[in-house]
Amino acid sequence: MAPSISTDLPPLPPAYDSALVRYRLLGQVRAERAGEPLPPGTPKQQALLAALLLRGGEQVERTELVRAVWGERAPDSAAGLLATYTARLRKALEPDRARRAAPRLLITRGTTYGLHLRRDALDLWRFEDALSEARRERRAGRVGAARTCYERALAQWRGEQALSGVPERCAADARHRFAGLRLDARLEHAEALLDLGEHAEAAERIAPLVPGRPYDERLQALLMLALYRSGRTPEALALFRGVRRALVHDLGVEPRPGLSRLHERILHADPSLAAPRQPPHTPACPAPAHRLPVPAQLPRDSADFTGREEEVRQLRELLRRPDSPAAVCPTVVISGAAGLGKSTLAVHVAHQVRDRFPDGQLYAVLGGRAPADVLGRFLEDLGVAPHEVPDGLERRAVRFRTLTAERRLLVLLDDAQSTDQLRELLPAAPGCAVLVTSRAPLRDLPGRVPLRLGPLDAAQSLRLLRRFASGAPLASVAALPYRSAATATATSALHSLADGCAGHPLALRLAAARAADEAARVDDIGGPPASHPGFPDGPRTARTRIASAG
Repeated sequence: MAPSISTDLPPLPPAYDSALVRYRLLGQVRAERAGEPLPPGTPKQQALLAALLLRGGEQVERTELVRAVWGERAPDSAAGLLATYTARLRKALEPDRARRAAPRLLITRGTTYGLHLRRDALDLWRFEDALSEARRERRAGRVGAARTCYERALAQWRGEQALSGVPERCAADARHRFAGLRLDARLEHAEALLDLGEHAEAAERIAPLVPGRPYDERLQALLMLALYRSGRTPEALALFRGVRRALVHDLGVEPRPGLSRLHERILHADPSLAAPRQPPHTPACPAPAHRLPVPAQLPRDSADFTGREEEVRQLRELLRRPDSPAAVCPTVVISGAAGLGKSTLAVHVAHQVRDRFPDGQLYAVLGGRAPADVLGRFLEDLGVAPHEVPDGLERRAVRFRTLTAERRLLVLLDDAQSTDQLRELLPAAPGCAVLVTSRAPLRDLPGRVPLRLGPLDAAQSLRLLRRFASGAPLASVAALPYRSAATATATSALHSLADGCAGHPLALRLAAARAADEAARVDDIGGPPASHPGFPDGPRTARTRIASAG
């Protein structure tokens, strides 16, 4: 089944520029029109608004919105209720719209819904843009400008929890991701303050985070350093003792070497811990930032790839999004039974679009692997020294999101087993894209674009069989000199073999290889084959050969 591809909405009508509607996700989910808050509506109506906003202005299928609002146990009346919530939301957004006038902000097209969104209309996008700008300024050595950008990013938050007011089952994944981004911004902001000599302010900003993250050694180290530079050495040493006690008592581990070394340096008043002296002026030409590695990990493309023209076209269209700040690349899930060529298709398309991802392509075969192990390898591939790779899934995921925040990466995850295995492997940056293959459809993966792969049709099967067996593109049927006791032609033998493989590319490949080998043996000894050239027990055995394939 082909995926439904979201269509970009036309530009917002000029008449609405003066009455710009703004939206909030980083706190209470709500909309504001001309600076005035709009009625939030019921929790499910807020969940609908959040689902539309999280898709970044794309058209979203009704079935996906139903899952976003009700989960997998939606009532029979869900479609009708969704229409009601949509009508209420549309009325709140456009209270002056005439009854029969076409809506201009919340658009319905067939079975899809979408919001008109400008880049500056969503607090999440303003946060991400300011955070990216802060990181650029910091890399360039302009720490003062970076501080301003970090503070502008953090000012977008209203409260401690994103998507407030939305039921937990509808918002858990997004909340977790946004909390990680906010923590990264807070810690980087504190590092910038320390670089600027604002030690007391750095300590004041990060101290409230410590009780909720007693095992976060990066956070504890920043606070220890801020306290020490503020002249509060006893508090810095007491903080280390508390952290070590919690790690040993609760987790049975000692602090990592970096935190222990910082403790020793504070004990001995190491002069190198003093605040760095800032230059009087920002250098006109700052030194270039360290160039990060550009991984190129895609497996070799299949030289004899044949068929799947429609699927290739759709995947290319999905992954070749416009080069604009608002472009959000998708997570595409190619699912289907074993032996249908999911991995081959994914690799083939990934090679075709890799020019859109100049910062590299990451690749991993998941199978039964733990996501923490995969993240550890990805971090090393992105330039993290092995001894600096954090412990634990959560810390590795945060570091991975930080490293990929301003990069355009393509991540190909082959043979995924479940959504839980994938959650922390997805980069948060809008410039990244993820291509997943799985036997399961992974319907609960947030933001997924599904492509269900079926068997090849008869014409594609024949083309594939000719190509596999002959070793040359579109070789003539006569290149396969099948013989039988009767007068069966090469064409009928080829059709028979294709029918027996039931449109499975792997079965066709195996059958063609056997057929070519058998034909060569017959030519050598001058005798007929004992049975069908594809498989000793006939073409039906092709189906059983794919039972354990990916």
